[in-house]
Amino acid sequence: MNRSAGNADTTLLRYEPTVWLVEGDVSVLADTLGDDGALTAIGGGIVRMRLAGPHWRELLLEGGFFDTSPVAFPAGATAATVIDHVGVRLWAESDEACIAYVPASYALSLHHFWDEALPLLGA
Repeated sequence: MNRSAGNADTTLLRYEPTVWLVEGDVSVLADTLGDDGALTAIGGGIVRMRLAGPHWRELLLEGGFFDTSPVAFPAGATAATVIDHVGVRLWAESDEACIAYVPASYALSLHHFWDEALPLLGA
């Protein structure tokens, strides 16, 4: 399982085996990485969507298939999966919320998909 780490200024999310998504202040990272890594701005390529409330784990199962239980996907964990045919990166921000990182070109349609699925969950 992938994990996240951070402090008040910066959050590091394991995105791939050798790739991390960084949110926040990246100013100290260039010196830390030195010649062993690189910082690349992704700009508007990814949309950050926050899912919160009692049904966020069930909502991820609409159009997706992976274990969203608190044991398998606890707070601080990150995961990559496909939801409604869209590659999505997830971060369990807390027990009450999850952040989905969605390609910008699919964000509106995935938002609509989840919006349509909410009534099915009694939300």
